[in-house]
Amino acid sequence: MAARCYLTRLPQELLDAIALQLCALQPLGPPTVLVPLMQTCSLLHAVLRPDANPGLYAHIFRQKFDDAAIARRAFRPTPTQYLDQLQRNFAALAVFRAGGLYGDLHGATWVDARAGEELPDIGVEEALQIGLLMMLEDDGKNARQLLRWGHADVFVQAVVRRRLYLHAASNDGWPLEDAVNANALWLMWLLTSEQSLLNETPAERASIIQLLLPFVYIPFRYPSALAPPNHFFLPPSTAPTASLLATIPTPHGSYPIYPASTVYSFVHYSARPTISRPLAAPAAKLLFFARSELTPLPIAPHFDRTRADRLRRGVDPSIVGPVREDLEEFNWAWTARLPLGDGLPPTPSSEEEEDDDDLDTPPPSKRGQNPIMPDKPPVPRWVGKAPHLCWAQGVGGKSVRWDVDWMRLRMCGDLERRPMRVPYGRVYVPGSLDGLWMGRMLMTGSQQIQDLASNPLHPPLAELTEEALWASALPVCVRLRELHGVAGEVRGPPAPSLPSSSSSSSSTAEEDEDAPFGLDDSTAAAHDGMNNAWFKGARAPQFISRTGAGEEGGERVEVHVEGVPGCGVYRPWRPRAHGGDRLGNDAVPFEEEDGEGEGEGEWEGYEHDGRRCGACRDRAAFREREREREREREAMFASVGLGLGLGGESDSGSGSEEDSLMGAWDPDDADADTDVGKERLPEAHERGRRGRGPCDGVREIVLVGETDPAHAAAWHAYQYHGRVRPWDGLIALLRSPAPPSSPYYHLSPAFQAQGGAGQGTTLFYGYLVGGECFVGNWRMGGTDPGLPGWEGGFCLSRRAD
Repeated sequence: MAARCYLTRLPQELLDAIALQLCALQPLGPPTVLVPLMQTCSLLHAVLRPDANPGLYAHIFRQKFDDAAIARRAFRPTPTQYLDQLQRNFAALAVFRAGGLYGDLHGATWVDARAGEELPDIGVEEALQIGLLMMLEDDGKNARQLLRWGHADVFVQAVVRRRLYLHAASNDGWPLEDAVNANALWLMWLLTSEQSLLNETPAERASIIQLLLPFVYIPFRYPSALAPPNHFFLPPSTAPTASLLATIPTPHGSYPIYPASTVYSFVHYSARPTISRPLAAPAAKLLFFARSELTPLPIAPHFDRTRADRLRRGVDPSIVGPVREDLEEFNWAWTARLPLGDGLPPTPSSEEEEDDDDLDTPPPSKRGQNPIMPDKPPVPRWVGKAPHLCWAQGVGGKSVRWDVDWMRLRMCGDLERRPMRVPYGRVYVPGSLDGLWMGRMLMTGSQQIQDLASNPLHPPLAELTEEALWASALPVCVRLRELHGVAGEVRGPPAPSLPSSSSSSSSTAEEDEDAPFGLDDSTAAAHDGMNNAWFKGARAPQFISRTGAGEEGGERVEVHVEGVPGCGVYRPWRPRAHGGDRLGNDAVPFEEEDGEGEGEGEWEGYEHDGRRCGACRDRAAFREREREREREREAMFASVGLGLGLGGESDSGSGSEEDSLMGAWDPDDADADTDVGKERLPEAHERGRRGRGPCDGVREIVLVGETDPAHAAAWHAYQYHGRVRPWDGLIALLRSPAPPSSPYYHLSPAFQAQGGAGQGTTLFYGYLVGGECFVGNWRMGGTDPGLPGWEGGFCLSRRAD
C-alpha cells in the first residue's frame, strides 16, 4: 500500500518517464513490460492506459518504430495518430509472428494485456499492406521489429510458396496479380538481405525462381508499368493521343495492358489516404535476379585473363568478345541491390560490431558483395558500387531512398488522374541515372514466347522452366548522362503544349515554354514516339555540346530532333560535390556553407525564371488561394468573436487532419491536389515556403549514353537515348548500334553484321526502384507498339568507376 501511495503521488511526467524507461528494456515487440506497473493499482492503470495517455504511447511508438519518413512525406502525426498506428503495427506483426511460426495464413489478433482490449482484427492482406509501408518508412527500427519479433520474412516466404497459385484455376492456371500476391512479393523483396539469400538451400532457391517465372517472362499478361510505354502524355484522356487507348484482344487479355485502377483507401496514422496496389512484375524480377545471380556467369577455361593477353595472341581487336576479367566484373557484386544491404565496402567501428541492435540482419563479412566471389574486386578498373545521391551523402535516413517509390504508390495508381500542378513529392529525382550502369537482360527464344502468347492456358509447371524458354542472361553496360531542360531558358520552337490541369488552362506563349520538346503527337501510329524513346521521328536525336553557351557560361547541350525545327537547350547534370549545378531532392535542403547547421540552408535547384515556369506560377496561384481561404475563415470566426486577431494573414495554414496530405482528395479539384496545411508539412517544405520554394526548375529530363570502350570490346558498342515520363517516372531508353561516326564503330553489332538491318534496336523501359535498381522490360525496337512483341526482363544497378 505504501508503494502505491508513493507512485500515485508522482507527477504525470515522472510516471511517463518511468514507463518509457521500462519500455526501453524491451525494444522488440509490444510494450507488455508495462503490464506489471499498470496492475499495481487502479489509479496507475487509469493514467497509463492508451486511451487516457496517448502522449506516452506516441513516445513509445518513436521508441520502437521510425517516424521520420511520415513527417518528411506528409505530416506530423498527433499523439492519438501515433497511438492508432502503434496498435495497427503490432496487430500486423502479430499476424506475421503467428503465421511465420505456426503456418497460419488466415490472420490473427493480439490481446493488449495493458488495457484488456483487442488490437485491430486484421487479415493477411491488410497485414501485408502495413508491413510494406513499414519497410518504405524504415530507418532501422521497423526492419528490426519485422524481422526479429514478427518473423515477417518467414511469413512472406510462406505466403509466396503456398498462396501465389492459390486461385490460379480461375485465371487459366496463371497466378493472380491481386493485392496479397503483389504486396507479399514487394515485402519479400524489401526484407531481402545477403544473409537471407545465403540461408536458402539450392532447392528452396530453385523453387522460388520457378514460382516467379510467369511474372518475369510473361510481359503480355503481367505489366511492368503503371501505364504502357505507348504514352508519354498522361492521363491519356486529356492527351493529344487519346485515341491510342484502343486495345486489341489477345488470348491473354487486352493489349496494350492498361492496369485497372487499383486505388483504394486505407487507415494510416488515423487518416485515410488513397494508395495504389503495387505491380507484381518489378518485385518478382528483383527477387528473381537476386537469386539467379548467385550462380555466376560461366567462364570458359580457355578465356584469356585480360584483353592485353588476347592481343598478344594476335587476335584481331575488332573481334568482340569477353575475357575473364569482363565476366569476373559482372560476377563480383549484386546486380539487384538488396534493400537490407548497403552495397558498400564494410567499414564498421568496433562499437558497431559489438552492438548487434544497430544491424538490420547479421550481414556476411563483405556486405554488398556477392559472397561466392573473392573478397577484393578482381578488376582494377571497377572498385564497387556508387552510392546514391542524397542518402549516401548523409542527408536523411534510409527511408529517403524510398520516397520516390512511396510517391508513385500514392499518386500514380489511377490512370485518369491528372498530374499535380503543385506536387508535394517526386516520382523521379533528377540526377539519379547519371553514371555507369551494369546489369543483365534476360533473353528467351522468340518461338517459345510466341507459343506462350498464343495459348491462354498455363503450361504444366514442369514445362514452364528456363530451359524450356531457352532463357539466358546477357550483360548490359551503359554510361548515362542526364540532360535537364530548365524552365524559362531559350529554346527552339516548342512542341504542342501539354493540356494544363490547373484551373486556368488558357494557352499563352509562356505556357508553351513548358511544353515537352521533340514529341510526335500528330498521328495515332506514333504512339508518342515510343519506338524512338518518346522522340519525334525514327532517327536518334543529335546531341551537340556547346561550352560557354548562355549568360551564366558552362556547358550546354543542343538536342536536335528530326522534323522539329530549331533545337532544345539542356544542361548536363553534375553532382554539386564536383562543381555542378545546385540540384537535389526538393525535400532535403543542404546546410549553409559555414556548416553551422543554423538558418534556412541553401535550396538545391537550378536558378530559373519563375515568371516563365509553369510550376512556379501554379505554386504562386495556390498560395494566393490559400491566403484567400484563410482570410475568409478568419473573417467568419471573427464575426462571432472567435477570431485570432491575425488580420487574415495567419501562418498556421489550413486543413484538418482529414484534409492533410495523408487524407483523401478529389482528383478533379485542382485546389485539392496540393500541400494543405503548413503545420502538416515537414520542415524542409516550410523552409521552401519561406524561401525560394521547392521548384527545382527542371522541366524535362533527356538521357544520352554509350558503352564504355572497355565494355564495348566485350559486349559491343552501343549508343543510348531516352527520356523520363513525368507522370510516374517511367524511364525509356533506346539502344542502337554505334553509328559509323563513332570511333568504336568497329565494335558495334552493325559493323559485325556488315551493316545488316536485322540487328535493329532495343527499347528498355522500367522504373528506378529504391534509387538503385533500374528494373523493367526490354522490347525489340521498330515493332508495332500496339501489338505484343518479343520482350524480356532486365535489371541494372549503378556502379562506380
